Order: sequence, then C-alpha cells, then structure tokens
Amino acid sequence: MPDAYSPSAAPIRRLRSQAKVMRRAALIAVVAAGTALIGLPRAQAQSSSAYPDRPVRLVIPFTPGGGTDVIGRMLAHALRGPLGQPIVVENKPGAAGAVGSQLVVQAAPDGYTLLFAPVGSLTITPNLPGTKASFDPLNDLTPVGLVARQPVLLVASAKLGVADMKTMLALAAQRRLTYGTPGTGTELHLIGETFRQATRTELTHVPYRGGGPAITDLIAGNIDLMVVVTSSILPHIRSGAVKPLVTTDTKRLDSLPEVPTTAEVGLAQVDGTASWGVLAPKGLPAAVLDKLQQALQAAARDAEFAGRVREAGAIVVPLGATEFSQYLRRESDSWRKVIVAGGLRAD
Repeated sequence: MPDAYSPSAAPIRRLRSQAKVMRRAALIAVVAAGTALIGLPRAQAQSSSAYPDRPVRLVIPFTPGGGTDVIGRMLAHALRGPLGQPIVVENKPGAAGAVGSQLVVQAAPDGYTLLFAPVGSLTITPNLPGTKASFDPLNDLTPVGLVARQPVLLVASAKLGVADMKTMLALAAQRRLTYGTPGTGTELHLIGETFRQATRTELTHVPYRGGGPAITDLIAGNIDLMVVVTSSILPHIRSGAVKPLVTTDTKRLDSLPEVPTTAEVGLAQVDGTASWGVLAPKGLPAAVLDKLQQALQAAARDAEFAGRVREAGAIVVPLGATEFSQYLRRESDSWRKVIVAGGLRAD
C-alpha cells in the first residue's frame, strides 16, 4: 500500500481536495438559494409598502372631452394628494372601450397602470354577441372602487309636441317613434331598450357616434326622443328646445324637481345610471389594492372634487372593491337579460 506521502498518493489527495471544495460550493449555493427565496416575499412586501414611488398612469378608454374623460381627469387631480404622486391620464379609445381596457388587462399588476371606465363598457359590451372584446372584464381585472354616477333622462324634442310620459306613450301607440343614443351597446342604449320592452312600444333606436350629434338632431326634430345624461341636455331643457319626460334615477333630481322618476309613472323596472369606476390588472397585491381604496375614499371626501363632479352633472358615489365587484356582476346579469330579450348585437 503506498505511503500517504509518496508521489503515487498525490492524485488521491488532489481528488479528495477537489471533492471537499465541490461540497463546500454546493452548500454555499444551497444557502444562497434559500436566502434568495426567503428574501423574495420581503422584497415584494417592501415594494408594496413603498407604493407608489413613481407616477401612476390612469387609462381612459374613450376620447378626450367626453363624460368619462371629464370625470376621469377630475379624479386624477384629486388622487395626487392621497397617493403623493402625479397621475398621468392616457386616452386609449376604440371598440367601445375595449382597446384601453385590454391595455390595462395586459399591464403589470403593480398598481402603476389603472383603468377609469364607465360600468357600461365593462358589463354590456362583453355580453353583446359579435363584440370585439377579447377579455372578460369581470375576471381579468381587479375592481378597485366605484367613483361616481350620473342620472339619466328620457327627453323629447319640443317639436314632437308632447307634454309628459302619458301623451308620449299615446302618440307612440299611433305611430313609430325614434330615440337616439351615443351608440349601440352603451348604457344609454340599453336603458332605452329596457324602456321599449317595458312599455311594449315600437320605438326605433338611432345610434350616433357620440351624444353631441344626437342632441343636434333631437333639437332639430330629426329624432323624436333621446336617452341622455343630465349634464349634456340640461342647457337645452332650460332653453325649451327639449322636454324632459322622466328620470331613471331612484329619486327626483335637485336640478329638475318637476320631472318624475320611472317608478312614479309605473315603470320601476326601467332604471340605470351612467357610472364610472377604477380597475387594475388581475393579481394586484392586497397592500396596493388597500392603498388605492384609501386614496379613492380620500378623493370622495374632498369637497373640491365633489363640487366639480356635481357641476358636471354627476354625483360622487364611493364604493369599495368588494361592493364594486358585486355591483359589476349585478349590472352584467341585468344587462344580459335585456340583450337577450331584445336580440341585440354589437355593431
């Protein structure tokens, strides 16, 4: 047997030394990996606790100047204080809100990309056969909170010569009337369809690419009726060019106390408002969601924000994530029934 110190024993000693080094390296690697795994949740927690540490993007899936854009920009201004960061508004219109919504669905769930959208684009469009939406807003987004809503009116052109709902329905029994909306698949279209179904009148829907052109035609008498948000039509009501018939809100409006609700005229099933909320990508960390909810609640309590929203004809109605999620699902179920009953399809 060779001597431990003989030249023939040297390779054995080198092999033993190499094996020892390899075992030590493997142990270090295991410890390092374990440390990394332990540190991962800690890093994520630190990231969530630091949120937000840079500007937040608020995507509005409609063109500038419309009701969604106006209220969304007011909210962006009101959130700067509670979040302590600039809120950058980005308009991404197209496909009835689907383009901008899809952008948020695909964004990282870190709270730095948010969606401000009307409830109609989230609960009506996905239920319409032929829709271009390639995602499910109720399952592919995280509801953060409802922000505001705006009362809706059924109005008639002054040229139609009706005084109230009773005389309008009497006229509708004699001839087919037309009603305009800002477009097929909008909340206003579905409210009009609900009214048509409830009254069993043969009303013809005339969709427009926005409320402005529809109002112009209403005043001119080119269409008979219109389903419209209060802020858009109030000046024309006061000028006498348009006659308000009924509001779909649950109570009479302070700005139009003489206008009855649908419940008061025996059409309680005809309801609905234009409403807006904030959503985030699916998988939003709980800590970030909590901060965003707190920020929305703080904005809702801000007297300046509430006053500006009120001047725009809307009402601040804050709902937390859980309540907002439940509201979205109720709205989706309700509008689906209207769509099926009316045999409606996307344009």
